[in-house]
Amino acid sequence: MKKIVFISLIFLPVLICSGLTPKIKMGGSISIWDPPGNTQFAPLIETWVEYYFNNLASVRGTGAYSTWTDDSISYQHRRATVDAIFRPYLMPVVNFGVGGGLGFYQTATSIDGDNDDGTLGVQGLGEISYKPANNFSVDLIVRGIIPNVNESSEITWQIGGGITGGLSF
Repeated sequence: MKKIVFISLIFLPVLICSGLTPKIKMGGSISIWDPPGNTQFAPLIETWVEYYFNNLASVRGTGAYSTWTDDSISYQHRRATVDAIFRPYLMPVVNFGVGGGLGFYQTATSIDGDNDDGTLGVQGLGEISYKPANNFSVDLIVRGIIPNVNESSEITWQIGGGITGGLSF
C-alpha cells in the first residue's frame, strides 16, 4: 500500500501540471539482441502500444519474437513487457527517455521434451527519438534485460530501432 501511495505522489503532480492531452502511440522495430547462451546476436521483431500521460511520462506494453540456431538446436523466444518511461522534454524534434519494467520471457527449443514455462524478468531501457513530423518518429532503443529474476547474474542486451506512429485520443 505504501508503494502505491508513493508512486501516486510522484506521478500525480506531473499529471496535474502537464495540462496535455494523453496520446496513444503504436510502433514496431527490428532489433539485434544478445540471447541467453553462446549465440552472440539474433534478430528480434517487436511491436508496442504506448500510453502517454504527458510529454514526461508514459507506459509501454510490448510483444516480441525472435528465432535463432545454435549448435543445430533451434530456439524460439517470445516476450511481453510493461515499462514506465520518463522523458525529460528537451527539444521538439529530438528527445530521449529512460525507464524500465517487468517482463515475461519464454524460450522454446527444438529438443524433444524441452518445455519452458517462462520466467519473470526485469529490464531497463534508454531511447533516443527523432520526430520530424507530428505523430511520427524514428527511434533507437537500448535495453538491458535480466530475463529471470531468480538468476540475476545473466544480463542480455537489445539494440535496435523502428518507426513509431501516433494516434491522439
